[in-house]
Amino acid sequence: MRIFTPGGGSSGALLASNNLSDVSSASTSRTNLGLAIGTNVQAYNAATAVTNTAQTFTATQSGAIQTLTDASTIAVNDAIGNNMQVQLSGNRTLGTPTNLVAGTTGFINIYQDLTGSRTLSYTWAWQFAGGTPPVLSTGKGVFDQLYYAVNRSKSSTVTVTIAAPGVMTWTGHGLYSGERIQLSTTGALPTGLSTATTYWITVVDANTFKLSTSQANMQAGTFITTSGSQSGVHTATSISITIGSNLGVL
Repeated sequence: MRIFTPGGGSSGALLASNNLSDVSSASTSRTNLGLAIGTNVQAYNAATAVTNTAQTFTATQSGAIQTLTDASTIAVNDAIGNNMQVQLSGNRTLGTPTNLVAGTTGFINIYQDLTGSRTLSYTWAWQFAGGTPPVLSTGKGVFDQLYYAVNRSKSSTVTVTIAAPGVMTWTGHGLYSGERIQLSTTGALPTGLSTATTYWITVVDANTFKLSTSQANMQAGTFITTSGSQSGVHTATSISITIGSNLGVL
């Protein structure tokens, strides 16, 4: 079969090399289309893994251990991989990770240098059993392993009423009472609220919640009263990364 078009030469026929007519070879068809397997076409492989189907792996799957840069606040970029390591050369803070995706799990190996007794503190995003962070081993050259799970990472612009208590609106927030948020703004928050401060929420409905200054106050039903004026665009961020530990690995 040939494809005919007006003005296609004296016969009105296109050459087979310019279309897929009369081409019996799949390889020639790909060449005519400018396609090459392994370059812009993936080769068929019945064993190719997909992301939306339950699968059984018959070979070991592993994630590379990425090295973090030691600094006073250690930057963690979750996009580089699930597993990480760093050697401390001073007392450090583990920063709030960037590029978080809820459901991510992994580990961070923390190595003491040959001075030892380095400490590690944590930003607000990290959470611990009983609220108490693990205390690192102090020996020279030892390492501790921290296991983490990202439970929540989301943010949205919000509004808040000037009231007793103030009520915050985050449309379709999907949060639970007892979860924590922090606020930022392009202008000024009302009196009673501050940026870079952790608040515990009590859900009113699917779009609104009240704020408390501690988990104990949230449980007691003691909420923040807002007053004064406000300006700009406010943003609320909810992050929860839980940590378990394997300390003093020998």
